[in-house]
Amino acid sequence: SGKPTDGSFRLNLEALGTEVLSKVPWLTPATAQHLPSGSLVRWEGMVQDSLDPQYYIGAAQAADNSWHTSKYQDSFGSAVDLDSCKSTHIFERRPVFCVPL
Repeated sequence: SGKPTDGSFRLNLEALGTEVLSKVPWLTPATAQHLPSGSLVRWEGMVQDSLDPQYYIGAAQAADNSWHTSKYQDSFGSAVDLDSCKSTHIFERRPVFCVPL
């Protein structure tokens, strides 16, 4: 199917094992400026509040039939022209306000 499913990201990370996960950098005030945009990071915190859900175009089928997602980012960037997409799917995010431990 080629489309991401709920929980697949977490399951794939767990399947990599602790050796690979230990290579994922921690996000701290000291490392924040040195990490490239879009990097996978680890951060330790506590959920303080659940915010209202956000609805957004999470997947789009381009004119060449390829699927693109904005699930882990804020936009599709220049990879997708939404005006010429064959199909789109609405996703839901449930943002939370977290505080560091």
